[in-house]
Amino acid sequence: MSLEEKFYTALDEWNKHRAELIFNSIPIRFLDCEGYKTLVALGPDIFPYIRNELQGGSQSRYNNEIYKESKLNEIEQEAREIYQRLFKTKNPNFNRLTEQGRKNDKLLLKDPQYNQLLDKRGILEVGDPKTLWCHLISAITPEFENPAKTSFFPDPAYTSYALSWLEQKLGK
Repeated sequence: MSLEEKFYTALDEWNKHRAELIFNSIPIRFLDCEGYKTLVALGPDIFPYIRNELQGGSQSRYNNEIYKESKLNEIEQEAREIYQRLFKTKNPNFNRLTEQGRKNDKLLLKDPQYNQLLDKRGILEVGDPKTLWCHLISAITPEFENPAKTSFFPDPAYTSYALSWLEQKLGK
């Protein structure tokens, strides 16, 4: 597996973890998962990929609305196909407010393929780690003075600082 593949696999795992904790009142838990630990272990070699995500260009996976929208459309289409396969109807919203519709929703949640789609959607919707990039970079190297310190609030000034630091470190 290439470094880029390792980076995005770990980032997906971290984002899945963050999606599961979306309403958690203890934000430090966002950093307590294998995906985050893997990113830290990959070390400074992943800085170009972090810079790319912070820049939000066409190569970015989580800071790119066109990519995100196309992936969400793919997930929606797959969900329709699963619904059609399970319930023999083309309209997933068909009778959702009826007793049968509610039963269908419960059955749908038991389908492993549908649950994988929910995970993918959650990962995309959580999206860009924003301020959490600062925590990751500072965990990788003591050279980076984390402006967020103990904050987990998505402040654009923090992500801007992280991007500037990476551009200086890596050269534009």
